[in-house]
Amino acid sequence: MLKQSNLNKLKNPKYLVCFLTMFFALVYAGISIPEKLAFSPTNSVGHRFFFILGKATDNLEKGDYVLFPLYTKIRPNCWPCTVVKKIGCVGGDLLAVNQRNFFCNGEYIGTAKAYSKKGSPVMAFNYNGIVPAGKLFMMGTCKDSYDSRYIGFIDKKIIERLVAPII
Repeated sequence: MLKQSNLNKLKNPKYLVCFLTMFFALVYAGISIPEKLAFSPTNSVGHRFFFILGKATDNLEKGDYVLFPLYTKIRPNCWPCTVVKKIGCVGGDLLAVNQRNFFCNGEYIGTAKAYSKKGSPVMAFNYNGIVPAGKLFMMGTCKDSYDSRYIGFIDKKIIERLVAPII
């Protein structure tokens, strides 16, 4: 219940304008903020919630988090799944694989598993050389992440959004 003193404040035009401004700002935030959030259903990159920074550009760099469609039958009802991954290597970088260990420009970026969580053998992507122009090598930080260690390069053109981790 509003106190009489608070009701008197709302009669004052200065307070009314402030109240209405705050009200519409909250309504706008409630409408626009959800459009700027992305959720990852798995913990493959160590985060679940991301802020969408904008559309992907040609200026993507190693270490950027991006959102893109992934076509896989591994997850049920996933054709495609929208996933978030971290860029491990970009076109022009040197990607090297040594006994399932992946290196970008000599820096260790991850290891491919020999068996899935269910015990099935897993084929690792095998490549030693310069990453082709327009291609990206995508990584998750979780050992069970389904990423370029298994599917190989992805085309830069399919990247939909650049995102930043929140939580």
